[in-house]
Amino acid sequence: LSEKTSRLIAFFLKLRYRFLARYSPPPPFRLLDIGCGSGKFLRGMGGYGSGEGVEISPASRAFAQHTLGVKVYAALSEIPTSHRYHLVTFWHSLEHIDHPLAVLGQARALLVPGGKIIISVPNASSFQARLSGLRWSYYDHPHHLIQFNRPSLTQLLDRAGCKIITQKRFSWEYGPLGFLQTLLNFLPGPHNFLYYSTKRGQAFAGYSRGAHAGLFACHLLLA
Repeated sequence: LSEKTSRLIAFFLKLRYRFLARYSPPPPFRLLDIGCGSGKFLRGMGGYGSGEGVEISPASRAFAQHTLGVKVYAALSEIPTSHRYHLVTFWHSLEHIDHPLAVLGQARALLVPGGKIIISVPNASSFQARLSGLRWSYYDHPHHLIQFNRPSLTQLLDRAGCKIITQKRFSWEYGPLGFLQTLLNFLPGPHNFLYYSTKRGQAFAGYSRGAHAGLFACHLLLA
């Protein structure tokens, strides 16, 4: 599954780069990815521009810096005051932050004139979320500290002094697989077992037959 998952991640990263091309200045540009995880998105930017990241996980930060050669800070406060970026991105990281208004203010201060912030978050008012309740894949307590919907995110951005340029309700990266995980959450077994087995490598030795059956079905889907 690891090889298939790697191909899937590479495909989604290409979608991110294409999306960036719509809103970024001509390459090369400077980008800051807040909540960059392992740094694979930043490592693959290539001819698009140069990127740095912020990541609180010591293990992910070490992998990004020592294995991928990506510059990653442990906190926004560590970034030199002289640094400025054309784009700041939050790819499903804003919901993990307990003080998003303050962080957005810091992000704005790091932008060049005319710079942009790109945010992707789960929509707690989506049909999938309302239908599935606590089995919704993005109801991921305690990792997701805030559940945003369009009105609450709009209000937050307004308070942060951000002007909304455009909004999208669907993501090929997060929508279909999130829906698949939501369906699998109705099977006996731990919440979000597909996500934690593929992205975080957790073992399934003690999981139910239903969970194993769901994981086997995902093997077939990713084949």
